Amino acid sequence: MLRKLFFIFARYSGLNFLYEHFSDKKVFIIGYHSVSPEPSKVSILPDLFEKQIKFLVSHGHNFIKFEDLPKIENSHLKKPTIIYFDDGFKDNILTALPILKKYNVPATFFIVPKFMDSVGEIYMNWGDIRELKKQGMEIGSHTYNHTVLTEAGEDVLKEELVSSEERIEKEIGQNIEVFSYPKGRVNTQTAEAVGKAGYQYAITTRYGVNSFGYISKNPYLLKKIAPRVYENLADFRVRLYSFNIFR
Repeated sequence: MLRKLFFIFARYSGLNFLYEHFSDKKVFIIGYHSVSPEPSKVSILPDLFEKQIKFLVSHGHNFIKFEDLPKIENSHLKKPTIIYFDDGFKDNILTALPILKKYNVPATFFIVPKFMDSVGEIYMNWGDIRELKKQGMEIGSHTYNHTVLTEAGEDVLKEELVSSEERIEKEIGQNIEVFSYPKGRVNTQTAEAVGKAGYQYAITTRYGVNSFGYISKNPYLLKKIAPRVYENLADFRVRLYSFNIFR
């Protein structure tokens, strides 16, 4: 109830407009899973996804990939924004990619090699992943088996991180330097293991936007904005801006 009241207040009070203008130097990392006309807990409708991308473009967001972060830290780029997808659903390439290309938006796709090896229509295959790379998209790791790392022993933790990285690199011929924690679960041990495995950045489900100071100190604990599949464009705008005041 309190969240709903805050959303209404932010939407109509001018608070959202004010916070937007104080967030030019923040890094927005916006996470999705699936873009599909079939409703589910993880699938956003294609029409709403396109409206969100169009909104970001029209409101001065500049789209980057994780690999661009070191290059833009001291630049004058306003509202640097990363769009990413977890799990590697087939609709990422069939539905999301055409919308991204329409607005010239790069994105990062965190994939699970076990899912890419599966036969069926749910997940992308390795040919799809190579096509995403060809289209200028960034590929990252989401472990080898989608294992929740905070529940894994030390040996399994290392294996999930390293084997995924090595397999993806073998398949696409490119170094893999970004990671997304399955279900966002992370603790000190897992964050340290991600660094030791050679990744440069890792994304959690901690909510909020990121200052460059925060990124420098916490490269394996990056915060995200998670649009809700059932919310409209006005709610999306509040999530982007004023919802982060208390985060």
